[in-house]
Order: sequence, then structure tokens, then C-alpha cells
Amino acid sequence: MFSEFHDLPVHALAVHGAVVLVPLSALFAVLFAVPRTRKWAEWAFPLFTIGAMIAVFVSKQSGQKLFVHIGVTEGPLYDAIKKHESAANRLYYLMIVFTVLAIIAFALSRSGKLESGPLPIIVSIVLVLAAAAVAYQTYRVGELGAKAVWNPDGSVDFNSSAPQLP
Repeated sequence: MFSEFHDLPVHALAVHGAVVLVPLSALFAVLFAVPRTRKWAEWAFPLFTIGAMIAVFVSKQSGQKLFVHIGVTEGPLYDAIKKHESAANRLYYLMIVFTVLAIIAFALSRSGKLESGPLPIIVSIVLVLAAAAVAYQTYRVGELGAKAVWNPDGSVDFNSSAPQLP
């Protein structure tokens, strides 16, 4: 199921969903954390976060299938893929926590418990920190994945190989 789609690795397709949806869900978390924009983001935040969680899950599963299919067992490519996989696993667990936070925040908002008192401030701080964490981890996973694909041994300096403009 997570191997190929129209002769392309599912992983190459699924990561695009995660790369778009995770930062969007982080943005909606920040909008939800701000009282003036909370009502506007109330439904979008949990829905985009659940979508992002699904995209990260599919990316994780398809990445494992791709790794098995490639069959590399040692060397720079193996090391680069394992670093990418480790960062992706951290993102997966962060997204589980972030999704639970989104659902709790949504439920608290719908129940009216985020209207006054210290709870809205606590929820806002936690959401902004969690949003920053998942956004940064998404960047890290993507960076390590790109290095695994384009420069696994670190031997290429893309700055020096770029054509020089007059």
C-alpha cells in the first residue's frame, strides 16, 4: 500500500503533503493562540493538524518501504538515510502530541473554557511552542532527506559548482 503509485515511490509524493500541511497546521495553531483570530482558526486548526498527522504517517510508512526497496545496508547513503529516518521519527511523535493538543484546544474552545482566566494564556503558550517545534522538525527532516538524496556523502559543494554569472 505504501510502496508505489503510478510507478513512483509513494514517499516522494507523500512528503509533499507533510511539507505543506505541517507548517499550515503550525500557522493555524498560532492563529488559534491569538484571541482575536481564535474563532477564525477554531475549525481549521484541528482539521489541518489531523491532515498533517495523516500525511506524516503516510510519509513515515512509505519511507520505510522505500528504504527496504533501495536495499542499502552501509556507507554514506545508509548513514544519511538513517539520520533522516531518526529525525522523521521524532517528527512523527511530535505530531501525535501536536494533534492531541489541537483536539484538546478545540474542545476547550468549543466549551467556552478559553474565554477568561489563566487557561487561555497557558494554552496559547503551549500551542505556539508546539507549533514552533513541529515546524522546525519538519524543516530538519526535509533538510536531512534532501541531503540523503542529493549529497549523501557531503562531497558536493553546491555553491562552488554553480555557474558563475558575469
